[in-house]
Amino acid sequence: LMKRAALLTALVTLPAAALADSQLERMEAISEEMNEVMMVMMVNEAAANGADPEPLRAAMPDLTWDDAMREAGSCMLDEYTSEIGSDGVDEMLAKMEEFSVEMGEMGANGATMSELGDTSDMLPEGITMQRSAEITQDCGMMQLQMQRMEASGFMDAMIKAAQ
Repeated sequence: LMKRAALLTALVTLPAAALADSQLERMEAISEEMNEVMMVMMVNEAAANGADPEPLRAAMPDLTWDDAMREAGSCMLDEYTSEIGSDGVDEMLAKMEEFSVEMGEMGANGATMSELGDTSDMLPEGITMQRSAEITQDCGMMQLQMQRMEASGFMDAMIKAAQ
């Protein structure tokens, strides 16, 4: 009976776990794509303001997710799910995927961060840009990304480019 209960519990929780994994995998792919394009747009911005883009390009960090980023991403998904539900998270991820494609095209065409405009329309009902930033901060994702930008020399290159 215990084995049957354990098996039933596993079968009931399996779809939820699979959904969480697929949402996390989607979030990881979107994050990596968008971060790469944002770096390109930051370099474009510096170049548009007269800075030499080469030191920035050379210092662009690798923002590929590792275990620490997956843990932060999982934390973020948990937060979003508790506030907007799994369907809300799916809606948000779909909007982010769409936006990521648009952003990629813009970046490839030389667009800058200031040309990016308002990104709040990729957030679902019930999540503000401020709340999204809080979740990113609270789960440690922002810190992990900043550490990568610092370690690669990108932060220093940005500061030099701004001078």
